[in-house]
Amino acid sequence: MKALAPGSFWREATRAARLGASTHDHLVLWACQLAHSLRYRIPAVVAPLRLEPSIRCHGSVLHTPIRFAEDDWLAFQQVFVEEEYCWRGSVPRTIMDAGANCGFASLWLASRFPGAELCSVEPHPVLAQTLRRTLARNSVGSTVIEAALTPHDGNATLFQGSLSTAHSLLAGMPLGGTGTVEVATLSMPSLLAKLGWQDVDLLKLDIEGGEAALFAGSPDWLRRVGGIVGELHGAYSPGQLTADLKPAGFRVEIRGSRPPYLFTAAR
Repeated sequence: MKALAPGSFWREATRAARLGASTHDHLVLWACQLAHSLRYRIPAVVAPLRLEPSIRCHGSVLHTPIRFAEDDWLAFQQVFVEEEYCWRGSVPRTIMDAGANCGFASLWLASRFPGAELCSVEPHPVLAQTLRRTLARNSVGSTVIEAALTPHDGNATLFQGSLSTAHSLLAGMPLGGTGTVEVATLSMPSLLAKLGWQDVDLLKLDIEGGEAALFAGSPDWLRRVGGIVGELHGAYSPGQLTADLKPAGFRVEIRGSRPPYLFTAAR
């Protein structure tokens, strides 16, 4: 998580508030930014807070529950303010949100592509429950699969970070480790079979370092993916990503000058 630079509170609060569906929601979004800025100063006061601003997104009104004991506000900023997972390629019929966290990216994708069939994949049991509640609150019919997307089916240890946006299958990845939890893992072919999909038109990927093993050696299933938008973490470089995706016919665009990089891969 980046520290707020001087003056950034007002800038970030103003940008978020513009999304509000009403004057009341503008004020709630300002309150969210204020609570986030005070989270580590007065945690006993801020952590119990829960706010639910409604926002306008692609012509829809979305209800976005924010828990300040977790990092939902960071996820909100990444998804709705920064639009980190914006896809400008062809309109997808099937979308997989891998690393769905509390569900905000799934909401953004569902509102942007309302005709698409959506699957939300999240391994952490608490986040998976939150994801289901967020989707239900917005009547979004995504198929939720409580598992991690990995090269192989089975089970794995998920290392929990102090940030709920940073849990990882890699022991060295999470910031300020807070324990572990055993989770199920599924490969892309198994996920597609479970869904009854022949392919996935758009893969949104934010799996906190798991992308290196997932893409290693350009696995055959990449030919069943139309496009990818996501983040790169850890030592997996943009050059390595390009080398893994190019044999499957992808053109890779990198955004950002330092990790975690954002990337888009299209054919």
